[in-house]
Amino acid sequence: LDRAAREGADVIGAGLVARDPVSDSRPIAGTPVPREEARIAFGRFINLMRRQRGFSMERLAEEAELDASELLVIESDVHYIPEPRTVYRLAQTFSVSQQRLMQLAGLSAANDSGLSQEAPTGCKAGQVKNIQLGTRTVADIDAQVVKVLRGLGNPEPPIDLAVVRDLLRLDRQYYSTTDDGLLRETVSKLKVAGLQILMRPTLLREAVQSLSLKALYLPDQKRILIDKDLPKLKHRWNEAHEVGHDIIPWHEGMMLGDTEQTLTPTCHAIMEAEANYAAGQLLFLADRFRSEACDSEPSLRHVRDLSERFGNTMTSTLWRF
Repeated sequence: LDRAAREGADVIGAGLVARDPVSDSRPIAGTPVPREEARIAFGRFINLMRRQRGFSMERLAEEAELDASELLVIESDVHYIPEPRTVYRLAQTFSVSQQRLMQLAGLSAANDSGLSQEAPTGCKAGQVKNIQLGTRTVADIDAQVVKVLRGLGNPEPPIDLAVVRDLLRLDRQYYSTTDDGLLRETVSKLKVAGLQILMRPTLLREAVQSLSLKALYLPDQKRILIDKDLPKLKHRWNEAHEVGHDIIPWHEGMMLGDTEQTLTPTCHAIMEAEANYAAGQLLFLADRFRSEACDSEPSLRHVRDLSERFGNTMTSTLWRF
């Protein structure tokens, strides 16, 4: 009980279904609903590019590593909003801007003064639902985690995140919600949840507090920033979460995107769920945890032993179990 109290509201999302803040089906105040015309344009654009390349639906699916059934829906259903990975793969296949294609797909919206004021309130902790990641998305993330583990020589638990950072050439620093000096020194422009934040201390502080940010990842600087005021038991998960953003290929283009666009709350929530899944796979050494968890009868003692062996909190271990 004492350990659970110290862990507090620990982030959970170690399984296939990641529990993360996400907007429900109702529009959120201040956030423009993507125009139907844009999604029509997205489907028509994909259809046009496919025909220009002389691709059948099956050929495009093979080239882009997508499901033909999803491509059919994209070209025929104006209400369908694809996963970020899908847009990334199509942008690569057709050699077009990922950011512009995201806007057509309804995953981002053009900035305006109203949106920039309302964007921080897009995803609230109270608006929560389970996000089921797509099969191909999971497979891609799994492959990236396996690549990292292989690069480390398939280590024994617990995994040392300092070694992971060395492998990925990542830097880690700390900031404080009460002292934004580090942010002012290291960041000239920061995009959080799709909102471009300029170097103004009050704006940075308000953004960090209103979004309840416990960690940040700056892809252009390969730098992870962690809130030093966070209980130390939570540092490990949050650091692994930011590593997840780094190893997921389609996140960089979205986090370094066009300053004239803002990610929709749904798109941002999907990205967070994907990073959560990557963190779980990394901290629990992919399939290694499952193997050891099945070695004994389920019990709280077994969960506690696994928590200590893998170096993770009881909360995340129970969720994974």
